[in-house]
Amino acid sequence: MADTAEALASAAYDQLDNGGYLKDLRKFESHPSYPDGVPFMYADSSGNITVGVGHNLSAHALAGLTFEVKRLERHAFAIPKGATFTTGAAGTPVAAGRLGMIAQADEIQNDFDFLDEHLGGKTNNYLVPNMRKYTTVELTATEIERLFKKDVVEHIKDSKDVFGDAFYKFPVSAQAAILDIDYNVKGGVGTFKELVAAIKGTKTVKKDYSKLTESERWASAASESNRGPPIDADRNNKIKQWFTDASTATAPKK
Repeated sequence: MADTAEALASAAYDQLDNGGYLKDLRKFESHPSYPDGVPFMYADSSGNITVGVGHNLSAHALAGLTFEVKRLERHAFAIPKGATFTTGAAGTPVAAGRLGMIAQADEIQNDFDFLDEHLGGKTNNYLVPNMRKYTTVELTATEIERLFKKDVVEHIKDSKDVFGDAFYKFPVSAQAAILDIDYNVKGGVGTFKELVAAIKGTKTVKKDYSKLTESERWASAASESNRGPPIDADRNNKIKQWFTDASTATAPKK
């Protein structure tokens, strides 16, 4: 069963990638300076230590990730008067002679611990490109892509858990919209109760979606897909359009 679930999710990944939808997900979850993924660790606006294409290291283990040593020392943070940090102002430097080599577990952990102690769990205004100097190790392009596919496949499986096998029969644009929300929202797409009800065609306090056609349900999903800050209008409009595309694709032929 596990092999079947993996195969179905991988096939859905390929379909979404071939349709160009994952290019948008990469863009939304990366940074304009690093459209294919940020190679170094950074703290996002909420203080989650992140790497690659929106991979939340604060919520996942570091084990199994391949980094390379790119710098032996970090730029120092300014330490507020009276404050103390276990990692100090610049953390533990990498040993001489390690430049360009595959990072060891402790070198990777040192970058994470340094950023996490100074910025973890805190709202910050650091620009992503400026955080490079506070790190010593980076993912390779191949590792960024491997990690992205692994994350997407997991979120596809999570989406399938919410909607059942029907998820794989949804219009591809609808799958892409659902995936985008699941990938980005803490708790996943299942936390969007009205959206889920609209797609499944069930009744809520707000509306009885069972009385709608499939096309009308996708149109309702479009209306219920909006996310607040820090999600911007460009991303919200794109996801709304994908649900609208699904509505158009399933509308009765005249």
